[in-house]
Amino acid sequence: MSEPSSPQPATKPEPWRPQWSKMHLWQFQPLRDVLVVLVVLGLLWLGQKISIVTVPVLLAIMLAYLFEPVIRWVTGRSNIQRRTVVAGILAGTVLFVAVPITFGLTYGVVQGVGLLTSLGEKVGVLNESVETQVALDAVRGRVTELGAAIDEGESKLEKAKSEEAPPAEGTPSQADIEQVLTRLRADLEKARADLIEADTRAALALQALREGPGSSWVKMRELLLDESARAGLAAVLMQVQNRLEANADRLAASAAAAGASVFQTGVRLVSNTMALLFMAFLTGFFFFFISNEWTRFKDFTTRFVPSRHKARTLDLAVKFDRVISGFVRGRLTIAFLQSIVFTVGYFLIGVPAAFVLGPIVAVLSIVPYLALVGVPVTIVLLWLENHSGMRGNILWVIGAPTAFYFVAQALDDYVWTPAIQGKETGMSTPMILFASLAGGALFGVFGLLIAIPIAACLKIVIEELAWPRFKAWADGRAEDFLPLRR
Repeated sequence: MSEPSSPQPATKPEPWRPQWSKMHLWQFQPLRDVLVVLVVLGLLWLGQKISIVTVPVLLAIMLAYLFEPVIRWVTGRSNIQRRTVVAGILAGTVLFVAVPITFGLTYGVVQGVGLLTSLGEKVGVLNESVETQVALDAVRGRVTELGAAIDEGESKLEKAKSEEAPPAEGTPSQADIEQVLTRLRADLEKARADLIEADTRAALALQALREGPGSSWVKMRELLLDESARAGLAAVLMQVQNRLEANADRLAASAAAAGASVFQTGVRLVSNTMALLFMAFLTGFFFFFISNEWTRFKDFTTRFVPSRHKARTLDLAVKFDRVISGFVRGRLTIAFLQSIVFTVGYFLIGVPAAFVLGPIVAVLSIVPYLALVGVPVTIVLLWLENHSGMRGNILWVIGAPTAFYFVAQALDDYVWTPAIQGKETGMSTPMILFASLAGGALFGVFGLLIAIPIAACLKIVIEELAWPRFKAWADGRAEDFLPLRR
């Protein structure tokens, strides 16, 4: 019998060796990483270029994300279908947000134009008052100079008459002196007549300044007429007035001479308005379908997460949601409420163009305490408005806007924020401001929409991934500080 053969040891397969001559550039891993980065940057660039579509889509996603708790709460406590709730939100937005905002903006534009027109008229009255006073001072100086010259000439004439010897060569004779005196007296009479006219004009201009712009503008006139400040400030004021008049004449001439240009401007205005309305329609359109299919939308986005890192990614996504929802939902809702508070408050204390300034300051309040810049602006506008009675008192002019700001800020800190925003979002004021400015500077409106969420997510990524690795490297437990696993 033949002995059974012993089993042969299994041979290991030969390791795969790449054939460098047959590989493409995109098969090298470093180049693939660079290509991925370039694709991401290219998508951002493309999104900015087709912002007429990407901005409505992003707005729709953001609105669906913001309204999701409301929709879930309504559908969970009633038999109303989700589609009906979403349609109701769209209808309510049009009736209770879009329509009031349209009327408010229209009234605000009218207020703004009225404020600029009023300021232009007041600057013109102030400029005329200053010019007449400066002219009056110049005529008075001329009269004084002529009087001194006449006195000097009469003294020389008396001296010439008292001398018996004939005048030396080159010395004016009595006839010459009398001729000069006659001319000086005529100039003096004319200057006195000009002085009376200038004095009358200055008095009328000052009266018009008091009856028109008011006491605050009279104080400004006194500042302009101060010897130490008159030259520079009066020159600036006159330059502003001349620039306004020159631009007005230029615009009037252009409007009269170039009908085609006016037509093109009107067409551009209409086209921009139509584009804005079209973007609003797209936003509502995408919002309806995205919000109606929000669960599927979230499931669809999670499919792109690799299974190996899914648990960690979803954990980070929950933290992203906590920070972004705390800021976006909270601060935008608070800004909407603050717009009502600031508009009504500015209207009550007498600040001009309250329907313009109120929403602007409310938008600034998205960044905590940035609404403080509205205090000096409202003080200056209230002072220039020159109200009568209590509103015209300097204590009211300074105290009312300041006190109102602290009341509005107290509402934000102790009412709106605890009730709406809840806990701290972890995003500091410098971070929010830097992210907003950087996103707007790089990508415009498209960048503004994604700047703060990206900044919040980057902050969490650094805290959760980069910082632990860096700390381990600093403690000697890791070879390097890069949060990358081999």
